[in-house]
Parts: sequence; structure tokens; C-alpha cells
Amino acid sequence: MKSRAILAALAVVLLPASAMAQPTDVSGVNVDAAKASKAKRLDPNRTICRRMDNPGSRTPGKKVCQTKAEWDAQAASAKDELDGIQRRSLSSTVNSG
Repeated sequence: MKSRAILAALAVVLLPASAMAQPTDVSGVNVDAAKASKAKRLDPNRTICRRMDNPGSRTPGKKVCQTKAEWDAQAASAKDELDGIQRRSLSSTVNSG
């Protein structure tokens, strides 16, 4: 009987301490780990490797590694180029009609 009382007292003291060790949100996800993961994904100096396929070829594409900032700049450049092509095609159809 006395040992059960001691175990119950220890449980009451130790359980809240373990719950406070790692802050979690409502879904039970470790908040610190989630913040660290997000910070790592957003780091512009993080190296990202992608496989670049060769369309119409049976050989596998080559692996290209760049920083996140370089991949983002390349994507922005491609988007700007595509927007320019679309603008030019729209302006030529308006001028010809």
C-alpha cells in the first residue's frame, strides 16, 4: 500500500516535468523540431541535388547540385523568360488584328 502511494507521488511529480521538456502544439508535434526543420528548408545556402532527365533518351539524366538560392534564381529567370514570351505573343496578336 505504501509503495503504491510512493509510485503515485512520483508519477505526479515526474509526468509534468517530462511534458515540459519538449514543447508541443495541439497536434502533438515537437515545436522546436518543426521550427528547426522549417529553418533548414528555408536556408538559402542549403545544397539541393536534382536529377535532370534527358527527354527522349534511355540514359538516366545527370545529377545537378546547387544551393537553394541558385535553384530559386534559375526558377525566377525561367518564369521571367516565359512571361516575356507570352507578352510578346499577345502584343503581336493585338497589333496584327
